Amino acid sequence: MPKWQFISQGDTPAQHLFNIHLALDVGCKWVQLRLKQTADKDIIQTGLAARHLCANYNALFILNDHLKLVSATRADGVHLGLKDQTVATARNLLGNDHLIGGTANTAADLTARVKENVDYIGLGPFRFTYTKKNLSPVLGVQGYIKLLGKNGAAKKIPCPVYAIGGIGLDDLSALQLANVDGIALSGWLTGQAGLAAWEKRQKAPLSLQNYQDYYQNWKENNPAVFHWIFDQTRQIVQCLDQTDRIKSMNEN
Repeated sequence: MPKWQFISQGDTPAQHLFNIHLALDVGCKWVQLRLKQTADKDIIQTGLAARHLCANYNALFILNDHLKLVSATRADGVHLGLKDQTVATARNLLGNDHLIGGTANTAADLTARVKENVDYIGLGPFRFTYTKKNLSPVLGVQGYIKLLGKNGAAKKIPCPVYAIGGIGLDDLSALQLANVDGIALSGWLTGQAGLAAWEKRQKAPLSLQNYQDYYQNWKENNPAVFHWIFDQTRQIVQCLDQTDRIKSMNEN
């Protein structure tokens, strides 16, 4: 599975798509569409657009929470939070052809997700983040080490574990100490584009109909910003690959 996942952000569905396009364009191969308090018809429309983008970049596309809309959005799977529908319900509905991920915050959560046979676990939050309401207790690096072990001395978890929640570039070296298999990025990436300021300078509002033109226009007019983000994401992948090598060496 890819080493990093982009969890979508935005004040509107169109902003989510703009940010998804940016993430894919700088190398992301795994997108999670996370729309809360949004009508089903808008989730479906946005989801189908995200599916189209991900297909163009040969990337995985999963839906957060909305199990009943996975088929309608042609998603590759679903991510379920601690208070969402059960993994068993999702597996009965989707079968084994779709990815099913689950959130964990404690050792008990990890045990439960493993017993439920999830395909991956999102463990967090790493730090406080404004992107999620009713946030679980923050783990920090020491929380991950306590739950997963340190420097390859991993507690045996049979599926990949991804660090989630408020992660930025400066956290990658610290997370190398813990036994995570990858990370989820959200706020760091969307914060680089300055989308709100860009929208204010445009003559037409960003919409589900024009988000691709909006994105291309932004990219053409902000080449330095785009290339900086692109270079940073290359470093993310290199750091995660190095973490894999460290784990492998210590396990052997």
